[in-house]
Amino acid sequence: MIHRIVIEDFRHNAQQAFLNALGIAFAVMILLTLAGANFKPLRHAHVVTLVFKLTLTAMLLLGLAVDFCFLTINRFAQVREKVHQYAVLRVLGASPSFFYLLQLQETILLSVAGTLSGIMLTYIVRIVMAYFVPDLLAVETLYDLWPLIGIAPAGAFFAAGVMATDSINGGDLIEALSHKE
Repeated sequence: MIHRIVIEDFRHNAQQAFLNALGIAFAVMILLTLAGANFKPLRHAHVVTLVFKLTLTAMLLLGLAVDFCFLTINRFAQVREKVHQYAVLRVLGASPSFFYLLQLQETILLSVAGTLSGIMLTYIVRIVMAYFVPDLLAVETLYDLWPLIGIAPAGAFFAAGVMATDSINGGDLIEALSHKE
């Protein structure tokens, strides 16, 4: 059962939830494209094939690194913005494990949506690649890797939420309640 705090947070921050799911979707798409890319060697242009393969791989890895940085920094900042809300819940008796449960529920919801969107984006990339470079590249669909590839960005997203929650539980809660604006 999803806690109503998570649902309310999604309702009030729908744009952030969408961007988080989109970030996970791009990470899943990049990972599935990297895993399923098969380069067809051209008989007369081995150098062109090699350069294309290296360039595409480097671009995808760079995009993946940027996407993981975006996911972790964005998630850390989002959780840090909830300091006041967490402080009130803590005063009302919420345990630190309750906040980890909220992080896990948010991560699962966003990861499922992001993974499914990433799979759809991978199919779009596959169609585009088949149209533009049919002789150089084929992107296969690796169905057995879908769960593992969905777990990777979800793990980074959850880890950032846990780190932010740890920093909040460490002592910022009293400051959040005593701070007057």
